[in-house]
Amino acid sequence: MKRLSARPAVFLFTRALVTDDFGPIRERIRRELAAPGRRTLDAGCGPGTFADLFAGEDYVGVDTNRRHIEYARRIRPGAFLTGGLRNLELPEARFDQALACGLFEHLADGAALALLAEVRRVLVPGGRLLVIAELPAADRLGRLRQGLLGPVSRRPEGYRRLLEEAGPLARLDAFRSGLTDCVAAHVHTRHSVPRG
Repeated sequence: MKRLSARPAVFLFTRALVTDDFGPIRERIRRELAAPGRRTLDAGCGPGTFADLFAGEDYVGVDTNRRHIEYARRIRPGAFLTGGLRNLELPEARFDQALACGLFEHLADGAALALLAEVRRVLVPGGRLLVIAELPAADRLGRLRQGLLGPVSRRPEGYRRLLEEAGPLARLDAFRSGLTDCVAAHVHTRHSVPRG
């Protein structure tokens, strides 16, 4: 199933099916980040699923999946880059805010912390980071779905501990999007030392 999800159409169809077409997730992103004049990084943007929320703004989506980026470049507004997320080819303090949706669920703590450090590097001091992540399923159908798409290990307290490494956690709350239990965390990042 993971191999099939590498295809943009399959990814969008399966994720829309299990998240109520991203409705509650899109509303969170719109409420937290969509505002005129902000420079936005979408880390792990996939096929540009949320790019339309930032249409006309300075939006850059980055993903490791070349097929997703090629699809996004054809269909979605914004700029899209293929590349590693732990070593972004972007200048320091380039963005006011960042979105990471569906990115941290399957990362071990070390990899997640490295990614957070890189996101901090490309955000302005005091920049904002919105993390939306899937929680372990509470019901049988959700566990079956996670069995197909991959296990999810962190609960809300695990995200709280992890994300407080990036900066003060303004808010963390759980919500449901279709068949998926999610957590949304809004972090005001501290500035980090540039790599070098």
